[in-house]
Amino acid sequence: MAKVAYSFAVLGHATDEPRLFRALAAESTRRIALVGAQDLANMMQALVWCKAAEAISASSEVQRFLVVASRRCVELCKCAIPKDLCCFAWSFASLGKHYDIVLPAVAEASVHRIPDFNPRFLCGQLAWAFAAKGISNGPLFGAIADAASDEKCWYAPRDISNLAWSFAMLGRRHFSLFDSLCGRALHALEQFNSQDLANMLWAYSHLGIRAPVLFSAAEARVKETMCGHSLQELSSIAWAYDAADMMSSQLFEAIEHEFARRLRLGPGKEAAAQRARDVKALLRQLRSAGPVRRETEKRAEAELRQLGNIQDVVLPVEHPSERGFSVGSEEMPRVVLDLSDRSVFYKPPGWEVQSPDSLGHHQLSAFVRWTVPQRCPIVYDVQSSHGFLHRLDVSTSGLVLHAKSYAAYHDLDLQLLRRELDREYLVLVHGLVPPARTTLDLPVYVEKDSESRPSQVAVPGARRSLSHLKVLAHLGLRQSCSLLAMKIDTGRRHQIRAQTAHVGHPVACDWLYTTTTTHSADKEWCGRTFLHRNRLAFKDKNGKRHDVTHVMPADLRQALATCAAKDAVSHLAVNALTTRSFAEYVVLSRDVGGTQKKFTLTS
Repeated sequence: MAKVAYSFAVLGHATDEPRLFRALAAESTRRIALVGAQDLANMMQALVWCKAAEAISASSEVQRFLVVASRRCVELCKCAIPKDLCCFAWSFASLGKHYDIVLPAVAEASVHRIPDFNPRFLCGQLAWAFAAKGISNGPLFGAIADAASDEKCWYAPRDISNLAWSFAMLGRRHFSLFDSLCGRALHALEQFNSQDLANMLWAYSHLGIRAPVLFSAAEARVKETMCGHSLQELSSIAWAYDAADMMSSQLFEAIEHEFARRLRLGPGKEAAAQRARDVKALLRQLRSAGPVRRETEKRAEAELRQLGNIQDVVLPVEHPSERGFSVGSEEMPRVVLDLSDRSVFYKPPGWEVQSPDSLGHHQLSAFVRWTVPQRCPIVYDVQSSHGFLHRLDVSTSGLVLHAKSYAAYHDLDLQLLRRELDREYLVLVHGLVPPARTTLDLPVYVEKDSESRPSQVAVPGARRSLSHLKVLAHLGLRQSCSLLAMKIDTGRRHQIRAQTAHVGHPVACDWLYTTTTTHSADKEWCGRTFLHRNRLAFKDKNGKRHDVTHVMPADLRQALATCAAKDAVSHLAVNALTTRSFAEYVVLSRDVGGTQKKFTLTS
């Protein structure tokens, strides 16, 4: 049965015979106790290749088979050969099913046998599976690093790239391994294809591991293979060289010229959604690395308008109407500004902008689908964040910008990229921030799927993150606090919360960036994270600028009222607090901070 499934999948006939695969899955489920390791590996590999065929992968027969197959896999791990162990890990990780059961068993069975593994399967399947699912098994990856550092064993360019990528994805800075990989890569650079080259360079920069000899040597190879790189790969390469501070003017010019050439050629048969993401990513990275020619920017803008219009004429798949919301006494979102192709919503605390796993929170994306006509396909598009241009954390409140069309989404994204879109906040933080402090220029690292985990500041892989602040008042009855007006140039996840906590001034009542004791004490006078986005400014489709503000919500005002002012100027500032632009707020005039101070830290 496994050979039949494998053969049909290899020959590409699986999608033509969904009934056959469902029957094979059903019979394999019935006879699972008789299935050996190699047959199970072949069957799982066939199912991965059939993943795109929903009639097969989503069928009840296949789903039932995967349940029993994961259990059988655990039973077989101890006697399976290395190739089959790699296939088990890769298959379940690729399918996204039951890998939490399979991967620990594979790791336990593999850790003492790593030298026996073929580098191709070790790097491309085993290490990849753990990295793709964010599972960092210390003993296993230590053994992999030791084996890969053995110069007696030959590693192909794809193996080097896959291994570097896997360690980088898991944040594992194994210096002796990366020294070994660097030596291997230098001897085989001419054999690296575009994808392997991009992934390897990205891995070094992501981990903050300096390899100037490798980057200098690789630059020539990048230029040689420039025409073969995808836009996504060019973006990764540009980021890697910029992050490593190794971007030469010649390389920057070569990448920009190639980008301009691709824009002149147009998207061709490439899917509009992917092309738009790639164009924006590369343009964003080039602007970060240096000045981009206006001609290149104009071509990118024109293509994004074209791609947006193409995406907007695609009719959405019929979706059931969103039901009315039953939120009890909780505050509902509301539309603050409604234009023809873009809107501004007020998000109350307790609502999540959008997430595949709501964790019980009300979804602003669902509210938008309830209010926006079904003819707007972007509101159903997870890849485009349902049209939202940015997030606000669940426990915070404020204004959120939403695009009703792809054309508007790309336009607003470009405004973000050019820093023409203002995002401003009122924040209460612990401690007395010196009024002279005006900037937090601290790189922030955001882990994949890390909504409930703190972002990290000034660690390898962190990206430049810039926040501006003005100290409006010093307060404190129970404890000292500072009221800040803040404006961000970049928009990393938890940027304000992570940066203020890093410099010793965490946001009041922030459950993620303060200790349990501090948070419990804060909860007595402040019911949730004291952060409110009070202003957004952006341009509409005709270039007219809109300035949207929202007053501080009542619950935060009540919390603020319990904080006694430290001085007369602070008392006046709090009592006269109104919503205005960041530029209009006045810094606390008491001279407690000396000369103007900019807090900067680079990775």
